[in-house]
Amino acid sequence: MAALTAAELEREAIAAGLQCRQLEAVPSSIVGNFHSLCFLLEGDTAAALASSWVGSVQWVWQSTYRPGHKRKNWYVKVTELEPELSLPKQAQLDLRDVKFESMHASGAGGQHVNKTDSAVRATHLPTGKSAYSQEARSQHMNKKLALAKLAMLFEADIQLAEAAEQAVRRLNHYTIERGEAATSRVYDAATMKRKK
Repeated sequence: MAALTAAELEREAIAAGLQCRQLEAVPSSIVGNFHSLCFLLEGDTAAALASSWVGSVQWVWQSTYRPGHKRKNWYVKVTELEPELSLPKQAQLDLRDVKFESMHASGAGGQHVNKTDSAVRATHLPTGKSAYSQEARSQHMNKKLALAKLAMLFEADIQLAEAAEQAVRRLNHYTIERGEAATSRVYDAATMKRKK
């Protein structure tokens, strides 16, 4: 049902002159079916079209996947996400926001360790996040390593945030309201027509 709903949404988006881009798909065990789909609508009337789909979508259909099942009403829940949740993110560091400090390396390493300021700490000033490198003998190389470690910290934060957002989206699967399709749309899957 999610695939049918997605196809109908895409058809309406194209008819309205909007771009409809699939961002995420969680396939089910049945080929061509999905547990969840996430789309990004772009264009002048994208918000209006998205709002018109929010709620339960009812499909009236004798399921070909469960032919012996008496139920003919199948439901899909459509939720509108905040735009910033849908857009892919990347860790981008502006070097103007990063402060580099050189210092003596610490720990074992023999006579060369404490004689030069080869260790480097990179601090992202807007967030206060910092990373330290003393692995290389060269200050220049430690600067690169510290910056790479700092970027990895931001990347890890982004991955955690995206996992949390995905968990919130998945929770919507358990809040579908069957029989409340009057707030949204009713379709006859046999004819692929929307019922009035």
